[in-house]
Amino acid sequence: MYWGSLMICRWAGAINVFKPGKSLKNLLLLIIPMLAFGVLILINTIAQNDMQPCTGILFVC
Repeated sequence: MYWGSLMICRWAGAINVFKPGKSLKNLLLLIIPMLAFGVLILINTIAQNDMQPCTGILFVC
């Protein structure tokens, strides 16, 4: 989970590379971390890791 959190930050930081407009940048900063978190949960679920503590976080977002 630690490396997954670093991946989320990297994805969010990469948004500036594409130089989006201000409103698109704000939208991407909202969507991309949630998407990356979903990928992290999906990969760990496929690998059959215990994701029970993280399932409540999905509903908070």
